[in-house]
Amino acid sequence: MIVCRQGGHGLPQKLSEQALCTPAKTGYRSITLPFDMSIRIIQTCRNKGITFGSAYPIIAQVAAARLLLKHYLQGKIDEDEWDFRKKEPMYSFDVLNLRPLLEPDWLAAGGIDHVCVAIGFSHYSISFLPLGKAAELKPGMTLPEVGNLLTRDRFLYRAKLVQNQAKVRLGSPISLEFGESMMCQQRIVESTRERALLWKASMTGIPSVLSDRVMTPMERAAGLLVCNGGSNIGNVSYLPSGFSL
Repeated sequence: MIVCRQGGHGLPQKLSEQALCTPAKTGYRSITLPFDMSIRIIQTCRNKGITFGSAYPIIAQVAAARLLLKHYLQGKIDEDEWDFRKKEPMYSFDVLNLRPLLEPDWLAAGGIDHVCVAIGFSHYSISFLPLGKAAELKPGMTLPEVGNLLTRDRFLYRAKLVQNQAKVRLGSPISLEFGESMMCQQRIVESTRERALLWKASMTGIPSVLSDRVMTPMERAAGLLVCNGGSNIGNVSYLPSGFSL
């Protein structure tokens, strides 16, 4: 089993303890690809022996790397943070479809059409930021194009690493228990309870015991930071018997 418990990247933001009690601003952007382009993407993944579910974490990492590089070149990220960012791995959170693993007799009797949530969770570790020669750039220099950050061969190599991690995790006899533990960690339960009690003790505003000091990315990496997430990993030949996504 590959277990990730700390580290990772968060997007640029000003995060403090008070952010736990500050209403979030939801942002939503939807982009629909043309049908023929979608078909070409899926077919290309198949030709390379991967699924889109294995490729999108790398796509997201390249996008995040370029965003962070842009902030650095604009002087919004200092040298200490940039040195940290360049070496830090990234984590991707994924949802797994577990409906095929439900009771076969129940499925055959109509359960397959029943409305229910049957999903598992997993996350994958991706190595340091893909920057290539851009790692040598300094503030004030020109932001390179996306294609200059990671070659096609290295892109495929990283996608294969994600695929291999999924193979190990989904092939484990305790894969379901592992997914459950991700959402039921005692630390998560305790921290959620603590925040709720603080908010209850001060219904008129942000509790005064919380600090407004902005945390650095290095401090935030003391816990697990997931930079992106998405749908299930996709149909792959290595799934256990009876497991089809």
